[in-house]
Amino acid sequence: MRSSFIARAQLFGNPTRALGRISPGGRWLSWLAPERGVLNIWVAPVGDMRDAQVITTDRQRGVRFHAWANSSAFVLYIQDEGGTEDWHVYAVPVGGGPARDLTPLRGVNARILELGFDEPNVIAVAIFAARLVSAKPSSMPATSNGAARCIRISSTRRAGR
Repeated sequence: MRSSFIARAQLFGNPTRALGRISPGGRWLSWLAPERGVLNIWVAPVGDMRDAQVITTDRQRGVRFHAWANSSAFVLYIQDEGGTEDWHVYAVPVGGGPARDLTPLRGVNARILELGFDEPNVIAVAIFAARLVSAKPSSMPATSNGAARCIRISSTRRAGR
C-alpha cells in the first residue's frame, strides 16, 4: 500500500490570496497575499486587478488581519511585535506610504473595536496590558485592566469616499 502525505507547505504555507475585502466606498479591493514570501496587504481598484499594489512592507511575521477605515482612505491592520504578543494597530494609506502605529505603547495588546461612521477617520481601540512600560500619547493612560480609546487616523474628515 502506498502512503500519500500532504506536503507540509500545502497545510501550513501562505495562501495565494486570503481575506478579500471591499472598501466602504466600493472603489477598492484589498486582500492578503505573499510579497517576498511574507503575507502583506494588497489593494487594487475594483475592476482593474492589473493595477494591484502591495501597501505594507512586512518582512518577518506577516499580516494576518486587515480592515478598511470607513473613510476608505486607510487600511487598518494589527501586528504582533516580533513574537512578544504586543499587538499594535496600524493604518496605511490606500495609495501607499508608511504605515502608522496608532498604538505606540510597549507591553500592550491592542484590538480594533469599532470603526467610526460619523467620523470615518476615527476608530475605537481596546488596549489591554498588565502594565504599560511607556505611554507616549497622553490620551492613552496606563490602566491595570485595559481601556478603550478613540483614535483619529487622519485629520481629514471625509477623505476617499
